[in-house]
Amino acid sequence: MSKLLINIEPPTTDAEFLTDCITMAECLRTLAGEIGTWAEGVAALGLPANVTDPLTAVATGLEEAAAGAVTAATRFEEEFEEAREVAARGLAITGQDAA
Repeated sequence: MSKLLINIEPPTTDAEFLTDCITMAECLRTLAGEIGTWAEGVAALGLPANVTDPLTAVATGLEEAAAGAVTAATRFEEEFEEAREVAARGLAITGQDAA
């Protein structure tokens, strides 16, 4: 028996967001592999495709979800690249308007 646990809190920094996205992607890919292997084993028992195809679709969907998490990280980096560079040079981006 294998257990796959993930504990993601809402991020407080850009680095946490990016790390969380990669963690999600890895978790989803691992789960997709486990379910895919299990579905193949179930299919090998001779069950009909109308029973086993949905199980294979679960694995495929998890792979797609993993790709979505990676895409979110990539788009975040693209969207906030300039702001991240400015912040790296020492300017704090607070998100607050001037008072």
